[in-house]
Amino acid sequence: MFRADRGRKHLNDKERGAIIAYSNDGKSVRFISDRLGIGVGTVSLWQTRYRDTGDITRQVGSGRPKKTTPEEEENIALAVAAKPITTAQEIADIANVNVSPTTIIRILKRQGINARRAARKLFLTPAHANLRSDECGRVFVYWRDGTRFDNNHVQVKDRSGRKSVPVWAWFSASGAGDFVRIDGKLTAEKYLEILGNILLPSVHIRFPGMRVPFVQDKSPIHGANIIKYWFENNPHFDLLPWPAKGADLNPIENVWGDMVTDCEFFRPRTADEVFERDPAVDAAGVVF
Repeated sequence: MFRADRGRKHLNDKERGAIIAYSNDGKSVRFISDRLGIGVGTVSLWQTRYRDTGDITRQVGSGRPKKTTPEEEENIALAVAAKPITTAQEIADIANVNVSPTTIIRILKRQGINARRAARKLFLTPAHANLRSDECGRVFVYWRDGTRFDNNHVQVKDRSGRKSVPVWAWFSASGAGDFVRIDGKLTAEKYLEILGNILLPSVHIRFPGMRVPFVQDKSPIHGANIIKYWFENNPHFDLLPWPAKGADLNPIENVWGDMVTDCEFFRPRTADEVFERDPAVDAAGVVF
């Protein structure tokens, strides 16, 4: 009956009167709650108050006290203005208020500030090429209506036509190993060829007669049955276990990062130029 209006926090006189009328008619708390769209606890509260006092007038200042002072709420708004791309917990820390992230979001909504996905903006100047944006999941930004595309409310993203080339490489504590270009998309079959035709001979040359510890992440290709069988039947390698979701721990990711950084300045125009450039980076000193 009143469900469409239940965005308000307190009951009005009509709602409180309806509760008492249904109660006097012998209706249950559950019936009244379902009928009026009001919580059972609230229905029971007003039944008890009317039975004890005969009054259904809401007392001024009653209800749950606010968790924050006007000054703290102003500090919360200032924290968002200073750093729009942030999280509710960071806002609480900056404003030095001891409330939950949910309370922070509720306070900002009352001020007309809502959490939105940050708009992504095209690459603008060469200076922005040195910046890296966090791509791990959604990025939220707090903004008022009409300010969505303000410069400090958008997430910079470079769409400069970067070229990519599939490659594979290995390295060890004693230096860089082989660096090869992959024709097309890497598959388990192609990886098997790399292990037998590139990795195995080069390791024999670099570490003759040794059983070599070898590590690879949990890529589905690395976990293919034909790859597992290959390592089980090659006593030259001691395949080390790798933790689930541990890709960021793979040290060779640092090599790829250096190559990408080099290409940010080199700006290759074709995939061939990318591959011709990358071995030069590898030989220039990416050695561990």
